[in-house]
Amino acid sequence: MIAVLLALAAWQPVPPMRLVRCAAGSSAPCGAVDIRLGAAATKRLVELDSAALDDGWRASLLGAADLAGVGRLATANGDYRILVLLDVSGSMKGSKIGAARLVLRQFLGALDSLPTRSLRVAIAPFGSIDVADRIESAPFDSPDSARFSIGALPAPSRENTALFSATALGARRLATEINQSARGATGLLVVITDGDNDVAIGDDPDLLTGADGLAEAAKAVSESGVWVGIVGIGSLTRRSLESLAGDRGFVYSVSATPSAYDLNDPLTRLRRVLLDRWSIQLPLGSLGRAGMGRQWGIVAAELTGNGARTPVGSAVWRPPLVALPAFSRPAAGSLPDLRGLALAGGSTALAIVLPIVFVALVLVQVWVVLPRVLWPGGSAEAAGAAGLAGPAGSGPGSAAYRSHREAPPRKPTEITADKGRRK
Repeated sequence: MIAVLLALAAWQPVPPMRLVRCAAGSSAPCGAVDIRLGAAATKRLVELDSAALDDGWRASLLGAADLAGVGRLATANGDYRILVLLDVSGSMKGSKIGAARLVLRQFLGALDSLPTRSLRVAIAPFGSIDVADRIESAPFDSPDSARFSIGALPAPSRENTALFSATALGARRLATEINQSARGATGLLVVITDGDNDVAIGDDPDLLTGADGLAEAAKAVSESGVWVGIVGIGSLTRRSLESLAGDRGFVYSVSATPSAYDLNDPLTRLRRVLLDRWSIQLPLGSLGRAGMGRQWGIVAAELTGNGARTPVGSAVWRPPLVALPAFSRPAAGSLPDLRGLALAGGSTALAIVLPIVFVALVLVQVWVVLPRVLWPGGSAEAAGAAGLAGPAGSGPGSAAYRSHREAPPRKPTEITADKGRRK
């Protein structure tokens, strides 16, 4: 019994698949599956380029194993926290810091699709001096307010690059902000740097260095549970950057003299970490009306690309008892119009026959079944006759009454005894 209760407590209901029009005014059916991506699906979402993402949505249902779908962003309703760490060491002088500031403004402007009240962004510089103070004092504010803080960032100076310490401190600061969120926010740490970890005499004391420092910083990142994106400018040690980013991290390498376009692509991908709610729309014409109406099934959605398939969510298709339902709404965007495959419109003959059968069944119940329940001794005619009967033994329902035969009606020419006596 305890095991059953625990299983029921852990069970989560599978959302239903909705039926929508593939395009406005179209009769072609599409299924809409609303999902929220998990960690594995989110990682695949970020790794795919735009073209592969547009063509990567697939699903299986009722024996159809490779239904091609279209992914549409659904309305986000969570909390989100972003912390950007920008390297201001001496090597970032010139075009590097200028391109980084420009792309950060574009990145913040692209966050307008998220709810303003649920998104907070902080931007902090780091080098090798006052590393902890700069990160701890960076305020989390709206994206619009964070844009103004970009211009207030200090210019690159002769500082070194305390990459390990800055990443570890940023992950801990972001985890603290997430814990203060009432709904458990999603956190993203973005680090833009042009150098490997490098500290020297005169820098902050106790900065992390070497293999031990990398291991300690990687542990802090892993324990924070936040997403991490490291954008390396120039030829950096990729292996150490990947160890620092961890399982929930991404590492990007760009040119040593990056343009705004070079830096924009990594940040555009990292923004997908916050886009965790999607609606996948699947053309269902290949399944046919009979297949959709006969049985229920599980819709298993996947995200494909780069030779791999990652499950992203599921839904259940439940056929109705009488007929397929009407479309719930038009599909978002436009999908191919598969003419002649409408599910919701139904067959004209079926629409006429079903109401007639239903009315006939109701009449049979009223005429046959109901009298037998109310008057177990006979039919409705017998019950009515019993209601008109006189005293016991003399009415039409009595045995004596049934033993006499009714006389035939008299002819007009017949003369009764009374009439003869009156003559």
